[in-house]
Amino acid sequence: MPPTTAFAPYFAVIRLRIRRARETAGLTQEAAAERAGVAVRVWQRYEGRKTDISDPGLWTLLRIAQGLDVDFEGLIEMPSNLELEAARELEYYPTQDRN
Repeated sequence: MPPTTAFAPYFAVIRLRIRRARETAGLTQEAAAERAGVAVRVWQRYEGRKTDISDPGLWTLLRIAQGLDVDFEGLIEMPSNLELEAARELEYYPTQDRN
């Protein structure tokens, strides 16, 4: 189910950042999940397009950041307009004008 909260664009950027960091590290979702100490399904949920992570677990996000060896604060900081547009273009969250 696609996210429907007012924070959907913000969570979409977090998912996009997770995916990009994993790809930059050259890891599969399975390998990244193992490094982070989370189940593969949990990883897929946090990285997946149109998945509602409107209530992301802080500890899970911290473990993901540690597993990817990325800065936690950078992972969750407010997105730039460029990141928001990238998330829109990749359909990481729906826009009001798309049907």
